[in-house]
Amino acid sequence: MPNPTDNMTTPLLIIKVVFDYFGISPFYQMTKTRKREIVIARQVSMYYMKENTRLSLAHIGAYFLRDHATVLHACKTVNNLRDTDREFRSDMVRICNKICCEMLAGKPEINEYAYSQYDTDKC
Repeated sequence: MPNPTDNMTTPLLIIKVVFDYFGISPFYQMTKTRKREIVIARQVSMYYMKENTRLSLAHIGAYFLRDHATVLHACKTVNNLRDTDREFRSDMVRICNKICCEMLAGKPEINEYAYSQYDTDKC
């Protein structure tokens, strides 16, 4: 199994940041509910996990009790929303910045890496 910290970002940190951003308890990451706000938080979490870790799609899905196809669908949905919805795109940049800030908290040794990887133009 790939090491989830290879890219200095852990899946649980991503889940925490994303769900906190949307004001939703991370408890809902594994529920079967299809409420839009919860689905969006799950999909955004899956997207950032795919982009920032070396986990397989199946391993990412396991954090949400979903399969790899659901992770693929989530990533496509997030990409489409980011391309068509200006407000959502702004949310994505803010979430990316929050992930970066969480990574930097108390870890000065990764400052250079984080700044190179989490430039807001890339988010």
